[in-house]
Amino acid sequence: MDIRSALHLGLQQLQQSSADIALPHLEAQLLLSLVLQKPKEYLIAYGEEVLNDAQRQQYFDYIGQRTKGRPMAYLLGYKEFMGLNFFVDESVLIPRDDTEVLVNYVLKHIAALSSASVLNLGTGSGCIETILAKNNPNVQIIGVDISKKALTLAKKNLQLHGVEDRVTLLVSDLFSALSSIEPFDVICSNPPYISAKDMRRLSTDVLCYEPLNALYGGQDGLHFYRRIAAEAQFYLHDGGLLVLEVGSNQSLPVIELLQKYGWLAIETNQDLQGHIRIVSAKKQKEPIE
Repeated sequence: MDIRSALHLGLQQLQQSSADIALPHLEAQLLLSLVLQKPKEYLIAYGEEVLNDAQRQQYFDYIGQRTKGRPMAYLLGYKEFMGLNFFVDESVLIPRDDTEVLVNYVLKHIAALSSASVLNLGTGSGCIETILAKNNPNVQIIGVDISKKALTLAKKNLQLHGVEDRVTLLVSDLFSALSSIEPFDVICSNPPYISAKDMRRLSTDVLCYEPLNALYGGQDGLHFYRRIAAEAQFYLHDGGLLVLEVGSNQSLPVIELLQKYGWLAIETNQDLQGHIRIVSAKKQKEPIE
């Protein structure tokens, strides 16, 4: 079987799949490029090149996994986010474009500071820490995650982009490992926020492959927001900033939680589609316990 025939058959299988595959032609090309370790242009120029048995078997194994819903990012081993590629595997959530709103908001805030310290709760792949460090040479960051496997992958991404010297990674359940840490200028987080009801509605590629502990936010989806709203002020400088990514229809209950614990200057920020993606607030001088 040559390259052209393999691409045609792979495309057919992807098109007939029940999985949500928006760009089957592109995905067929990307998976064969992965197998051959060649760019997409090579596939077009050398369409008559015959695949060996190992290449053919590997390619259609990838196609089979994709038709069952395994995300492309996990098959390829990387995901692009804000112009950079990041290693990903099943230990971390795949970076979403939605999170750009949070990152850009934090970048704008710390740009006005001569130096800045940032805590990111829920490191995952390390994409937030990496983008912040790449775009601001004066920022020092601590990233925490409860998953050791996630932090191992995050370290690879920090090293890939040359910012490992300005980012410290810690195994921590939110603030549990931070008792002796100096206060931060900014705390940001994209915490697990999917409710029990919405978990049942997730697509197969998310529910069956991405880490559930990075998705599930308790019965009402607000478990981690409650903890952060109650505790984060004790880890910020006076006037320090808290920035939280929120799911759809969550901005109001998150705002109410922040008000309950005395946060000031509460604001929301929208994405390009007009959906509220982040809620931010500032620390008052004496946190409410």
